[in-house]
Amino acid sequence: MVSLFCDEDLTVVEVRDTGPGLPEDAGGRIFERFFRAAPAGVDGAGLGLAIALRIAERNGFGLTVENRADGVSGVSARVAMPAR
Repeated sequence: MVSLFCDEDLTVVEVRDTGPGLPEDAGGRIFERFFRAAPAGVDGAGLGLAIALRIAERNGFGLTVENRADGVSGVSARVAMPAR
């Protein structure tokens, strides 16, 4: 599911999935280059979130990725941008 909402200061885009979520021990490391939280056998180099975070920081955006807090398995990713 993709959501877009705004308030006086921020515009936020949130993407929520229903996949396996992040392992509990991965949370603090998911933005490190070459770190992979995906299960074995899933393709990737572990660079995507590191690159996304650098792009967000350079543009003054916030980026968070965490397990869903609504009791559903999966991840919630949010990009928060200054409202213009």
